[in-house]
Amino acid sequence: MSRWYDPEGGQVNDKANQADGRKSASQRGTRNTTARGVKDQGGGDMLSLREKELLHELQVHKLELEMQNESLRQLLVALEDSRDRYVDLYDFSPIGYLTLDGDAVIREINLTGASLLGQPRGEILNRPFSLLVAPEDLTRWRTLFTQATQHGDRSSGELMLRGPDGAHFVAQLECLRAADADNRPAVRMALTDISERKQADAVRQDTEARYRAIFNHALDGIVLAEVETRKLCSPNETFLRMTGYTEEEVERLRVDDIHPTADLPWIMERFTQQARGEIAIAENMPVLCRDGSIFYADVNTEKLVLNGKRYLLGEFRDVTERRLAESRVRHLSIQLAKTEERERREITQNLHDDLGQLLAIAKLRLSSIDCMEHCRGHEDLMRQVRTVEEMVDRANRSIRSLGMQLSPPALSREGLLPALAWLAEEMRRDHGVHVTVHAEGHVPLLNDTLGSLLFRAVRELLLNAAKHAQVVAADVSLVMEGETLVISVADEGCGFAPGQSQPFSTESGFGLFSVSERIELIGGSMQIDSRPGDGTLVVLTLPSASRWDMAEQ
Repeated sequence: MSRWYDPEGGQVNDKANQADGRKSASQRGTRNTTARGVKDQGGGDMLSLREKELLHELQVHKLELEMQNESLRQLLVALEDSRDRYVDLYDFSPIGYLTLDGDAVIREINLTGASLLGQPRGEILNRPFSLLVAPEDLTRWRTLFTQATQHGDRSSGELMLRGPDGAHFVAQLECLRAADADNRPAVRMALTDISERKQADAVRQDTEARYRAIFNHALDGIVLAEVETRKLCSPNETFLRMTGYTEEEVERLRVDDIHPTADLPWIMERFTQQARGEIAIAENMPVLCRDGSIFYADVNTEKLVLNGKRYLLGEFRDVTERRLAESRVRHLSIQLAKTEERERREITQNLHDDLGQLLAIAKLRLSSIDCMEHCRGHEDLMRQVRTVEEMVDRANRSIRSLGMQLSPPALSREGLLPALAWLAEEMRRDHGVHVTVHAEGHVPLLNDTLGSLLFRAVRELLLNAAKHAQVVAADVSLVMEGETLVISVADEGCGFAPGQSQPFSTESGFGLFSVSERIELIGGSMQIDSRPGDGTLVVLTLPSASRWDMAEQ
């Protein structure tokens, strides 16, 4: 409650009466001055000049005192407002504030500090602060307090304190040397509960440690590449082990530096496609190591944005061994195809030389029966002979057709295109399917192994179309695109669903799956475009077909 004393002797007890007091004093001064003047004029009492001067000085002094009193009252109100704000800021601050004397005894503490320590303020005051410190942190507390009192430095640290119900919590302490009213040493201290932050930091550190362990021990090499500059950063240990670089060296490299110069054009094209999201995996990428060696990797990427910059997170999976295995399998497949081709030729030759000649001799013997006199007139016998002659002719034609199917002579003598023309005639004659064969560009004379494999692949596709797609016409085209040979087989049959695993398998073959597998084993690929009711288009692609040019030596 604010109080002051009026110079007239009147006591005012609260702030609400300040204005009324000021008003009353002013009115009293006015009345006194007026009364004296009236008395001088009306009563005829004449004051001396000296008395008048003294009276004037007293009146001026009185006004000055009233003004000073008003200023003091205003200052008192301001001080009380300031005190109220200080109390609000001090007691209800989110941080605990304490004042300790030179012996580390608590002399002042705000309500927040008392709440953090879980005790009433009255019970905390005048107690040593060390009683609130966990035993394992007492040495640290003494060091912190000594640094603040003796060295005068601002000191800070973390301590384990006893909280509500005896539970411990981690507090951040900020200490600063000061002095009390008697100029004795004291310490001002700010106290903050950081238990939740410490727990969050522990969880974050544990998560980072586990992430780092997984990141560094991943089977694949991992590295970040900035899209705009193509600079590399943040490699894991697997990537460093794969390439032979140190982390500092990788931070100075770009994507261009870890691939052979000759392969950079198509590698940069893959990088751009991955940055645009057009492809996710770039297969069989040659990677240049620090020692100049090369390994091959399938690079899977994910797009990231970090601090406003676009990155690609690349996962490098070493496929060098897989490539070697595929190369060995491809080599074995080619050797198998060569063996099969030799066996087919031997079978064809045996059919022609043995069974074909036997049938020819049998035909001559049957024909000679017509010339025997003792057989003339036996019509039944002659009909039987002519029937057998027709059967021998059909068997002979079947043998020639089988030989042509196994190893068409035109394939080795003239090339794939004439052999496919013969196949088109056979499809028309045996299955009633009109096949058109045409070529664009110069089709090289392939070796017997590759030519036989492609011939049988096209034959398998046409047989599938004839037997299962109810087609009456098909189109076969051969196109040379640079060094790549592209063979397309199209029909307007019933088609099939794309998800069908092995459509149109034939009784004598293995269906489209077998065709695809054989083409892939020699380094090619097969693509199928088909929908129910819309026909089927199968495209066989053989890169670098020029290496198969001409027959094998």
